[in-house]
Amino acid sequence: MTTANPMNGTIRLPIERPASVRARLPSVTDDAWHLPYYFVGPENAQLSLLFDDSTVAALADCSPCVLYGEQGCGKTTLAVTLAVRWSRKTRLRPLCISSGADFVSDYLSAIEIDDIQSFHQRFRGCRLLVLDGLDALVDRQAAQIELLHTLDALAEQGCPVVITASQLPTTHGSRSMSPCLVSRLLSGLSIQVRRPGPETMLVILRELINRKRARKQLDGFVDMLLPFSDRLSVCELNSIVDAVIDSVGSPQGLTPDLVDRLVAAHQSQQPLSIADIAKAVAGKTNTRLSALRAASRESHIVRARGIAMLLCRQLTSAKLAEIGGYFGGRDHSTVLHNCRKTAALIDSDPEFAAVVDDIRKHLLWKTR
Repeated sequence: MTTANPMNGTIRLPIERPASVRARLPSVTDDAWHLPYYFVGPENAQLSLLFDDSTVAALADCSPCVLYGEQGCGKTTLAVTLAVRWSRKTRLRPLCISSGADFVSDYLSAIEIDDIQSFHQRFRGCRLLVLDGLDALVDRQAAQIELLHTLDALAEQGCPVVITASQLPTTHGSRSMSPCLVSRLLSGLSIQVRRPGPETMLVILRELINRKRARKQLDGFVDMLLPFSDRLSVCELNSIVDAVIDSVGSPQGLTPDLVDRLVAAHQSQQPLSIADIAKAVAGKTNTRLSALRAASRESHIVRARGIAMLLCRQLTSAKLAEIGGYFGGRDHSTVLHNCRKTAALIDSDPEFAAVVDDIRKHLLWKTR
């Protein structure tokens, strides 16, 4: 159910947070969605129509549904929420939720080990497919053709597809995306997801502060931060609010200069490397980094190595061969096997999942 705020025209869209998503999509942790709602302002009015019950129920009629927009505007959150709502309303399962990078690497691995049937079972045997990050298929002609056939197969079965992308695929002079795939993608419903406008960001900022019970503590902070709102994602905004709460007790107190420095610090992000992730995993699991990179088969080292490989795959753009090369020269099929085994363990073992989640949060915090 969505609720509207008549004062500023924003709509609160309840967010769905299935636990299994953390093992399937990069950069998603239990606290990746900082509020229980996605706030839909006038800049994203089309979303209120997309999430209307009648549209959700008839999602297959407007498939593929492409949500496109810049990083940090909430495309992944919306795609997952839409998928879960559809499943709950239609009572149809299973859902397949995958990143574009996983689609490419899993397809190439299936070809190499001659097991395309298992790949098809996962991506074409579902009742709804979410593909998060179409950009990973740019210049990947074979994977693009496979996605085209997957879209056709699911359409024949009446199964909807939800895709996220940084920009709308076009047919105008693009050599990086198959014209046939572009045409197929544009045959459904395409919606641009924009960053929250000033009025919506004001609602979000106040909601964040209220949920942290820091309204009195941060008196005046809202006015100081609003000028930066067009440059910040909700994730960055939440991090800055936390940093401000930690800094309020300092001698200088809450000043415009402090806010300026915090915004600058959170916008100077550095991409994670394989070495960064390996060191973090070694530290959090009390494992020697040299052991992670060696041939040891001790169970706790194997588990730690699997965590590192999975996080490298999810949080970096490194290829499987690069990841395997760092971890003792292992081939890409070994890396893929370890990643799948670790993802399955996350789904079945809550304690293990909590450990992986803690490491992921630590790494993502470093990049903010």
